[in-house]
Amino acid sequence: MKIRYLEIFDTIMRTHSLTEAARVLNMSQPALSKMLTHAEDQIGVPLFNRRRGRISPTTEALQLFKETEALFDRLHDVQRMASEIRDSRVATVRVASIQTLGTSALPRLIREFREEHPRVRFSIQLMPPRQVIESTSKGDVDLGLMLSPIQGTDIRKVELGRSELFCAVRREHRLASLERIPLSQLLGETLITGNRNYLFGLHLENLFGAIGAIPEIACQVSTSFVACALVEEGVGVGLVDGFAVDRYFPALVARPLDPTMALDPHLIFSSRQELAHPVERFMAHVRERFLGCVGEISPTSQSLDDDGRPANKGAREHSG
Repeated sequence: MKIRYLEIFDTIMRTHSLTEAARVLNMSQPALSKMLTHAEDQIGVPLFNRRRGRISPTTEALQLFKETEALFDRLHDVQRMASEIRDSRVATVRVASIQTLGTSALPRLIREFREEHPRVRFSIQLMPPRQVIESTSKGDVDLGLMLSPIQGTDIRKVELGRSELFCAVRREHRLASLERIPLSQLLGETLITGNRNYLFGLHLENLFGAIGAIPEIACQVSTSFVACALVEEGVGVGLVDGFAVDRYFPALVARPLDPTMALDPHLIFSSRQELAHPVERFMAHVRERFLGCVGEISPTSQSLDDDGRPANKGAREHSG
């Protein structure tokens, strides 16, 4: 099918009107209707039902729109970037992040950065860890922000500090009074933990190997946010990264486990692509400010050194 036919179809679907679509495309309605008919002839199925001057998409049209919507959204992004390059404007910094870091530390880091670089734009996507790695490796984003281990020679990482796994409980829970929660204390509890797409679920058996048993698991979730929401509702106690507990779930407290699991927040980027200067500047800002930002936002998840004290070491860059 000709790209012009796809553009006409996509515009009609977005505007829900032949008249409005013709106006947007700067063409007459009869000409648009004629080209739409040609498009349907090429596909071999009707795309719209026509009744009393109104149109409604067919099932086939709804399926096709899922693809054309993504296609033209991406095309508009490319056109905007081309305009910015032509006009010597600053390119967009594209970041993929896991949910807790993307809603706790990342907003403040961006705000601070834009105070010094107000013309820099950001595109933020919240994803599960595996998708963060995949999007970064493919070059769909410039930087990834995450906790999980990474694999692959085409990915490099910048360490941002060290934290650990927490147990989130309601404030009135018996475990809330403990400074650290022994794993053995969880055996009588109903547990909420991550699934195998997330760091905690993948290493759960290793974590509880120290006591030779795993508590009853009520729910496996994809993010610590979901785990905290379930804990807040009284479903059980949750194993979480702790970065959002203090800020978004005031009814909960998060206590470190004993023994615990180390968490290593880090930025990742593809070694196959050259980083634009705005991306490099933002990466340097994150390296410098991450520990302080996390400590200000969520004391529970303040990064720790190897002795369990608040860390203030510089970030380090490694190959993945």
